[in-house]
Amino acid sequence: MTLFEVERPENDGTLNLKTAAGLQELLNLRGVGPKKAVDLASAFGTWGRLVHATEAELVAVLGNSKDKENGWNVPTEPGGTPGDLPHGVRLIGFFDDDFPDRLRTIPSPPALLWVRGTLPQGLTLAVVGTRNPTRYGRVVVDEVCKWAGETGVGIVSGLALGIDAAAHEKALEWGCKTWAILGSGVDVPSPPANVGLAERILEAGGGLIAEVKCGTAPEPRHLVARDRLQSGIANATVIAQAGVPSGTLHTARFTLEQGRPLIVGRPRPSNEFEVQSEANYALTDPKGLSLPNETNEGSEVAKSKKGSKEKETNILGAKGALAAKILARKPVADLVLKDRSDIPKIWDLINNG
Repeated sequence: MTLFEVERPENDGTLNLKTAAGLQELLNLRGVGPKKAVDLASAFGTWGRLVHATEAELVAVLGNSKDKENGWNVPTEPGGTPGDLPHGVRLIGFFDDDFPDRLRTIPSPPALLWVRGTLPQGLTLAVVGTRNPTRYGRVVVDEVCKWAGETGVGIVSGLALGIDAAAHEKALEWGCKTWAILGSGVDVPSPPANVGLAERILEAGGGLIAEVKCGTAPEPRHLVARDRLQSGIANATVIAQAGVPSGTLHTARFTLEQGRPLIVGRPRPSNEFEVQSEANYALTDPKGLSLPNETNEGSEVAKSKKGSKEKETNILGAKGALAAKILARKPVADLVLKDRSDIPKIWDLINNG
């Protein structure tokens, strides 16, 4: 039985699809991800109306895609109330009043958020980067978080080793609230080495946020998906330090796709080029996306370029219109941090965003 071929019960179902429970039921259907769940809830409102929907009504919402052929296995009644959440965890749905407004406006918003602690309030910066930072990357994090503490701006990151952990640590040190967007369940923060840091974030009034269920272990696809939430929940993204390739570049791409300001540190020239900063140079070149170390045959940049403009965009994984948009930006970054005197310029970017 598919979503286009369901039995029509005489009585309308009572489950409100716009509640967190309703969205969770929709996400349990085969082929329904966050966007489809939100679209279905918006269009039909209740489980009963969804079951009664005609094929034409469903196509109007979902499009005439291969999903029709493959089908969703939709029972005439929802599966029932989900189990109890772990202590201190709450589930927030897209239509709930306390769902973050900034996440509602991104191209692929989450349908549900599992939360421990608080949600971001006021102005926030996502501060992200390599898991293996040099002194330069750590200095950028320290200076940005110091400024954030002085101006009342919150810090968002992903709890990963390296720059992420440093951003949370420095936020706590400089008196900022900080929030970790996880690629694992909020009850099992990852990596294990930063579980203590996660607890200190909560104790300081921040929070842990994820769109995956409690008990979920981190997987590559979850980590990439959470990158769009880091940029989406913040007013702007700061890339402190990143090499090529780097998972941080997913966050950079999502930032640009979401129309949020991208802020990137520009290391000063030195005799010894740090591979951990290759993405910084590429994203801050005034001539546009460039790969300054491409003449060094051993660099990751040189290995990935192979001489074409199309290949250059691959460091961000951008395609189509977004790739063209990125290539037209000179530099790609909205704000280049050449030294600490540039950091206060962040204020105008996030206040006007």
